Amino acid sequence: METSYCSGSTCKRPGWKSPAAGVAFAAMLILAACSTRTEPEAAQIKMTSRADTVAMQVLQATGGPEAWAGVRYIRFDFAVEREGAQRPAVRHLWDRHEGRYRVEWTRGSDTTVVALFNVNTREGHAFVNGTEAGVDEAAILETAYQRFINDSYWLMAPTKLFDPGVTRTYLPDSSSSDTEMIHLAFADVGLTPGDQYWIEVDRNSGDMVKWTYVLQGSGARSSSYNWTDYRNFEMPSGTVRLAQRKESVTAPVAILTEVHALPPSVPDELFANPEMAME
Repeated sequence: METSYCSGSTCKRPGWKSPAAGVAFAAMLILAACSTRTEPEAAQIKMTSRADTVAMQVLQATGGPEAWAGVRYIRFDFAVEREGAQRPAVRHLWDRHEGRYRVEWTRGSDTTVVALFNVNTREGHAFVNGTEAGVDEAAILETAYQRFINDSYWLMAPTKLFDPGVTRTYLPDSSSSDTEMIHLAFADVGLTPGDQYWIEVDRNSGDMVKWTYVLQGSGARSSSYNWTDYRNFEMPSGTVRLAQRKESVTAPVAILTEVHALPPSVPDELFANPEMAME
């Protein structure tokens, strides 16, 4: 799982060269080592350790499998805020049932890039200012897929603790009267399986209140972010709860993952027509 943040049109990790030459990026990205599947059903989860118990508390705090089963579409924005100034957001729309995805971002002041693809097959089409991207399409689709992996993980990490290949370990020496700590490692899954995460959990609410990570290829250098500004979304299937803001512990930087809607339906044209506007 690699963590970094991105802005504008691209995400990067150490040693990865952007397919879109000349595009600036902010220096932090998570290329998550998690699968693209949605969260597991409760019956599929086997509880065998204290780490599993804490991870289940986190999953239930964000709504649990029952509530998330009723969430088909997610419309959210991902943005980086530095020293109080927010950079242009990357806009996402995800059909979690069929894997259809739309992501759009800006290049400079007059260029809009839209990628319409399927996260399961990674096949689709890319457009620049409404026109087919042509020879740049493959590079844009690769960037779009990485945006999906990175940005959705910043949004939905609490639902991904039971993904296949995730190893959970309880850390009693790092826990306290108010919080508990679990460590996440990854077994040959995702784009950067060498990443490691330390998840700090509120004992009472089950909210994930902080994460610290060390990225694959970064040595022992770590980064920590507080998860704040939780918001509840009332769905027919239950209450979904997500943090909208992640604040760096050491720098004037925040990652914004603003959920605009969890609608029951959206026009199919949004996944086919780059010129149709998202709400």
